[in-house]
Amino acid sequence: MKKKIYKNIFYNLLTKFFLIFIKFGITIFTSRFLGAEGRGIFVLVNQIVGIANTFISISCGEGLIYYLNKSQNYKKKIFFITIFLILVFSLISSIILISLNILFSNEIIDIKYKIIVLALVVPVMTEYFLYSVLKGLKLFSNYNKISILTRTILFLLICSSILVKGDVTLNCLIFYTIGYFLNLIIYFVYFFKITVKKLYYKSKDLYKVIKYSSKIHLINFITELEYKIDNFIIVFFLDLKAVGIYSIAVTITQLVFYVTNSINNIVFPYVSSNLKIIKKDEVILDMVTLSFTSAIIILFPLVLAGFYIFPFIFGAEFLESYYIFLILAFGILAESISRVIITWFKGLNKTKELLNISVSCIILNIILNLYLIPILGLKGAAISSVVTYTLRMILILVRFRSYVKFKISKIFKIEFKQLYFFISSIKNIT
Repeated sequence: MKKKIYKNIFYNLLTKFFLIFIKFGITIFTSRFLGAEGRGIFVLVNQIVGIANTFISISCGEGLIYYLNKSQNYKKKIFFITIFLILVFSLISSIILISLNILFSNEIIDIKYKIIVLALVVPVMTEYFLYSVLKGLKLFSNYNKISILTRTILFLLICSSILVKGDVTLNCLIFYTIGYFLNLIIYFVYFFKITVKKLYYKSKDLYKVIKYSSKIHLINFITELEYKIDNFIIVFFLDLKAVGIYSIAVTITQLVFYVTNSINNIVFPYVSSNLKIIKKDEVILDMVTLSFTSAIIILFPLVLAGFYIFPFIFGAEFLESYYIFLILAFGILAESISRVIITWFKGLNKTKELLNISVSCIILNIILNLYLIPILGLKGAAISSVVTYTLRMILILVRFRSYVKFKISKIFKIEFKQLYFFISSIKNIT
């Protein structure tokens, strides 16, 4: 079973490899052609949509994954359950964003960008639920292919925006939105093809998904908010240009998340299944070690050569991003551990036990940001993240050890034998 998991992770990582190039293509384009301020607008538009949809969807994507692996019954009803969730949550998200419009001053983000935020709600919500269904059905190959296709469409359309005269940032976001609507058509056509179209489902089927999802949602939302709240505090105390500079540092450090996300995408369905608990513990411990080792390997060369890489790739005004990256790297190492362990709690329906940790960490993060950003600027935001990420890792490890007995030193070892086993598990892939 472990070799099967490693092979699926390899395929997922191979996809992530292509997605990294595409995402970096978008990052380079938005930094080079839009500048730091335009990049800041692009980031804020995406984060407003992301936070709104994450909050409103109450993590029902994870609920679908959970029950698709618990019951064969859901595979026959998944199409209309998912369509219902997309329509209802998109409507609610749009209404709330319109209602909150008065809270966002046009001096921070112009009305034309707010319209783009609303336009992105439905396609982004659809993307979230479709990817969740593919994970739940363990169609990882399909997931990988559609991810590459849709991200390539977004990249090509963003690049095409330079052919149009006018406001470069606005044109970029308009073409980006058009790309998402093209992807929306692809999502629905593909979703219709792979699922059984049973015309009814019982309300209790939907209730079970929402009940499970509501248990893990607060933790998911708090974690998502913690990754993004600093940008809103930065734009409040500083400006959009600062958001653009900070976003580049975050994008580079989150290269590590391509590994942890690949691990979690594959492991969560297995941990959610009826696999023996002892096997689940062994799998998670191995994946944590693999994640931490991979994080070291990814970050080390960037720390050494980043001084030259950042301005060369993104432009001279983004050199400051390198110094922010050096600080954030320590926090990302901690996250490479805690993000994988959280998957174990989700799979065993124990995420409620992490609620106090999540609430404490985001409160601390907000307090530190409010205190340090006015004093230290972007370095203050980075320090706040490192402190809270490290604290969360420590608290999650303590809670995890109350269930699974292991040596803490095992987690922090750079064990290349895990990489060797990973490579040997996929060496026969052609």
